[in-house]
Amino acid sequence: MATAAKQRKLVSEAIQPTTTSPRIVFSVELHQVLPTSSDLHFDFSCTALPSEPPTRGPYLQSGSHTSAVVRWRTDFPSESWVYYGDTQGNLTVTSIVSAITSEHAVTVTGLLPDTRYYYAIGDSDTMLAGDDTNHFWVTHPIAKVPTIPTRKRN
Repeated sequence: MATAAKQRKLVSEAIQPTTTSPRIVFSVELHQVLPTSSDLHFDFSCTALPSEPPTRGPYLQSGSHTSAVVRWRTDFPSESWVYYGDTQGNLTVTSIVSAITSEHAVTVTGLLPDTRYYYAIGDSDTMLAGDDTNHFWVTHPIAKVPTIPTRKRN
């Protein structure tokens, strides 16, 4: 019987992260004692790389009484997810942009006026930043129409 020391490694290849799988590395190895022997061994591994924090942001743009734009930048392209809610630690609503990008911009709509919203940013399986006391916005109040006093005429 052949020992592991006599085995010859035929193939070892790692597929580096791409825009469609930014944090996953696949590795494949084939082993065989002799080129003509039938003892072919196959090894496969799939490794998830740790999520990287954003390289810029998150920050807010274009706030109104019912919407806000959340932006950030990452090293690896991915989908853009904003998790939000009116209670820190309970971000139950999401706004998603499914385009794969490293320059993220998500418009959050359907908000209530004059309301504090806590938020976090990330992708479908990871929150990269937020869901703490520093990540919130307050929507604008609805503008009140000033009343103009009228003068009584006799």
